[in-house]
Amino acid sequence: MNATTDDGFSTTLALPFMEAIARTKAALKEQGFAPATTNNHLASLSGFTTWVHAQSPRLFPVGDPAKGIGELGLPPLEPRALTEAQLRRWKSLCDRLDRFPQLRGPACGGGTGRDH
Repeated sequence: MNATTDDGFSTTLALPFMEAIARTKAALKEQGFAPATTNNHLASLSGFTTWVHAQSPRLFPVGDPAKGIGELGLPPLEPRALTEAQLRRWKSLCDRLDRFPQLRGPACGGGTGRDH
């Protein structure tokens, strides 16, 4: 059943949209995208639907269709250490830098913080 409001907008617009979001989520997973990438896509889509709903609430009379769409779980972070060559380059760079300016400001016991 497809009921419409007085101005002709469908009250069931959100359901197909929610189904499309679920299909997109599954398709991204099937294509091998990382969970973080899929979550990024979903966040963009959610931002768009939130904006549309704020601009014209009658388009989604039952509320924002992207609300409640869960994110994919992320795998645990894996520590990545620098290689020996990267570590040597990092130390070399640090040795060539001038000393950092002394901290200033009321919290550090001197000046107003404006005299950098």
